[in-house]
Amino acid sequence: MKDNMILKNDESINCYGGETVITAALITSIISLLKFTYSLGKEIGKFLKENYLNSN
Repeated sequence: MKDNMILKNDESINCYGGETVITAALITSIISLLKFTYSLGKEIGKFLKENYLNSN
């Protein structure tokens, strides 16, 4: 009985394992993309402030 239950658990892990890994990778990449966009926006904002506030 225990062997059968272990096999069933392994099968369910294999079924959902790939989707979980893909979802986690997707979420991680989205978060890193947002962080990159935010830091890029901060740099652009700093650049614009320095150039346009000083010129006025």
